[in-house]
Amino acid sequence: MTDNANQSKGDQDPPHWMPSAGGVACRYLTEWVQVKDRWRLSLDTGEHDYLVSQLSGSCGATSVTVPTVV
Repeated sequence: MTDNANQSKGDQDPPHWMPSAGGVACRYLTEWVQVKDRWRLSLDTGEHDYLVSQLSGSCGATSVTVPTVV
């Protein structure tokens, strides 16, 4: 990730920022969920709904269990 891309991302979650590089969205979302689950971090409703819709839509072949909203 370039310095400019990292600065533009800040601390935003996937509904507000996604990588611009083509073909990496599913991997990014999958790893986002894995980090949240690994560290027992909560999801807000908007984040949860976005992850579910994206991972079940364009990432249909990817199997990821999105944690429930806390």
